Amino acid sequence: MRMKHLASPLMPPSEMGEKVRQFPWEDTPLGPILSWPATLRIAVDMLLVSKVPTCLVWGAQLSTIYNDAFNEMLGKRQVLGCSFDDVLGESWEKVGPILFKALSGEATLIENLPLIINRNGASEPSYFTFSCTPVRDESGAIVGVLDKVIETTAHVQSEQQWRMLAFAHEQQVRARTADLEHLWQLSGGMAQDVKNLLGGICSSLALLEQRLAQGHLERLDTCIESARGAANQAVALADRLLAFSCFQALDPQPVNVTQLIDGMAAVLSQSLGSQITLQMHLELLPWTVLVDVEQLQHALQSLCLNACDALPNGGRVIVSTGNVRYDACEQGHDGLLPGDYTYVQVEDNGCGMGPEAVVRAFEPFFTGKSAGQGHGLGLAMIYGFVRQSGGRALIESEPGKGTRVRLLLPRHLTQD
Repeated sequence: MRMKHLASPLMPPSEMGEKVRQFPWEDTPLGPILSWPATLRIAVDMLLVSKVPTCLVWGAQLSTIYNDAFNEMLGKRQVLGCSFDDVLGESWEKVGPILFKALSGEATLIENLPLIINRNGASEPSYFTFSCTPVRDESGAIVGVLDKVIETTAHVQSEQQWRMLAFAHEQQVRARTADLEHLWQLSGGMAQDVKNLLGGICSSLALLEQRLAQGHLERLDTCIESARGAANQAVALADRLLAFSCFQALDPQPVNVTQLIDGMAAVLSQSLGSQITLQMHLELLPWTVLVDVEQLQHALQSLCLNACDALPNGGRVIVSTGNVRYDACEQGHDGLLPGDYTYVQVEDNGCGMGPEAVVRAFEPFFTGKSAGQGHGLGLAMIYGFVRQSGGRALIESEPGKGTRVRLLLPRHLTQD
């Protein structure tokens, strides 16, 4: 009796074994269980005792019988006796060709196949390894396929996460290497600058010593002023480095930026030269800001000199001030908080910069100038000073359309 065969003591009791015995197979293409051929009974016995998730696909209608392990992968879905394409649903498009290869006599193994699986009422991305083996009857004809399935989702996701971590680590190593290269460049450049300044001081002192030894007391003030000038430049260089690193002790004061910049007009015009026209668009009633005057003056001069470098054949530089209000927090790590700001802006109609240079413009050590013409600290130091003052520095530029740099400084209400 077939039922007795399926309940053979050789087969340990299982949930799916009982469901197979009780299922109304007479209502399916397989027909009553007592009429099943020996090949089908043996195949069912094999899959029911297997601990590997296995599904038997039988006949032209692709009827399915599966074991407990396969049932666990299905979740709450009950698809015993259904056609295999219905069991797989939207995954059939990928798995179907594998099954048909086995039905044609070719055993197949596909590892880590990505599928979207609907189980427990929800679709989720998963990965599976399929091993499909043809099943032949007594005459050698292929009558079904034993499909062993191993879910590898956890393994694949673990590998993906490992690759992501490895990639992130590689990027960190590259970034650190780049930082070291930048530091080497900076060290070399700063060492040369300091050497030049110290050389000027030493030369002036040597000349002063020589004249004193010879009793020539005239024009000693020239040597003293030359040494003092080089020393002051060294102090200014140290101050700029401190501002860049945000460790400089600023001396913030309530400032009317329009009055400050209006007083610098002559100096700025002279620094730009005769080929460049300087225009001033200044707000009559700017909001008061709390800022270090000398650092703001230095920032404005540096921005004008950068604009001058972008105008080798002459052009126009516009220095402007104004008030602006931000009602919502700006997005991004460098976003502004809501509030009132006064801006100082320098705009030129020079050569401009591409998008990659714009993104990196405030990075320390980044420069578009030729080797030996800049260390890439100018904009970085301005950025550090403005951040230390509670504001932000923004830049806009396009090749051939000039550059606009805006320094946003928070309104100082208590002194307004």
